[in-house]
Amino acid sequence: MDRAGGASRYAGDGCVIGREPEQAVLEEFLDWGSPALALVIAGGQGVGKTVLWEEGVRRARERDTRVLTARASGAEAEMSFAGL
Repeated sequence: MDRAGGASRYAGDGCVIGREPEQAVLEEFLDWGSPALALVIAGGQGVGKTVLWEEGVRRARERDTRVLTARASGAEAEMSFAGL
């Protein structure tokens, strides 16, 4: 899911504005139903990767799918893949 250009953003109600093709990919991924899959969200700085990730997590939890998340702490920010 890589797209140059305008960043995604949340509306006041928590819905993503724009990025319909990427949101369709999220839905397709979540509908697949296999627990052994992963989805990579890639792109340059500021293109909306975090918004798409948060939306995917929200949609998965709405379906009662177990979601594990990890983020680097300040001390780990310089270490690639520290959350893995």
